[in-house]
Amino acid sequence: MKIFSDQQLKPKIEQVLTQIEDRFLFHQNYDLKHPLALFNTSFNKIEESLQDFFKIYDGITFEQLHQTQGGDIPVREIIKSYRAYLYSLREYLDDCYHVVKSFIAPDKNHKDDRNQYNWLLKNAQILAVQNFLNVTDNYKRFLDEIVNALKHNNAILNGIIFFDEAAKEFYLGYYVANVVNERYEPVQSIHADYQGEHTAFSFGRDVRFNMYHVFAVAEELLNMINNLGIKVTIPTKSLPINEKRESLFRNIMDLPRTFFPDEYQKPVPSVSITDNKLLKLEYPSMLSLKPLPRPHSVMLYHSPDGKTRSFALLYYSDNKSAKI
Repeated sequence: MKIFSDQQLKPKIEQVLTQIEDRFLFHQNYDLKHPLALFNTSFNKIEESLQDFFKIYDGITFEQLHQTQGGDIPVREIIKSYRAYLYSLREYLDDCYHVVKSFIAPDKNHKDDRNQYNWLLKNAQILAVQNFLNVTDNYKRFLDEIVNALKHNNAILNGIIFFDEAAKEFYLGYYVANVVNERYEPVQSIHADYQGEHTAFSFGRDVRFNMYHVFAVAEELLNMINNLGIKVTIPTKSLPINEKRESLFRNIMDLPRTFFPDEYQKPVPSVSITDNKLLKLEYPSMLSLKPLPRPHSVMLYHSPDGKTRSFALLYYSDNKSAKI
């Protein structure tokens, strides 16, 4: 599926929400902000967390990582910033549910639920709304697995680095780990094994994958509004380019097209800027990947807990482990 942004490289839903007449909105009945404010706040958080990520990422060098055997400080900082990015993605999804709720007329028979997704399931038996929930459900499940493991199940975010010694290049990524039989290993419901080996997510694929879904969820919000019978148009007037946002997306475009071994078997997401300065997001796409070099070395970054002394090796046989 291909998705195009507006002229400011933002989801088109933003310009649509500026046009919604008050008679269609019920956000004040639920003590919610206007849906435009809800959407903008969450989207801005995603941008800010990614900008923080690239401030660190762009400063990391091959020599820094290689000579310090993983470069404790830069990898620790980039993992911390990426955790904030993952949390901002989940908050964005929740706020999109709040936007949907803003279109639901209050009813004295509504069933309370603090979880907005569950609230919509119980109270919004409207085809347009249920379709929105259905088509975004897979991405919700993906984020829930990660964020719930980190927030509620004492999992930790660990780093992984592939080194191409010949080209002096590196490929960073992360995995969600927890203790199984007194050993840290990737959470299996998040990281499926590949050829008997534990796996991780490369930043090169994961950032593109998540950004595509940010825009895909926004596109489904737009479809929902249309399916509710609310007539809106997307303005065609020329808008100024946001240079800071353009720089952010060019950073995403510049992320490595070298992925981790198992990711070559997965659909490829892509993010690009067209000749007429629109953002194009596509999944699956025909983005040309570069092969993972052979030979290469792999290094793991862990956050010790003071007790667990062993951890699984990734992209090696499962019966191997190492001591901290």
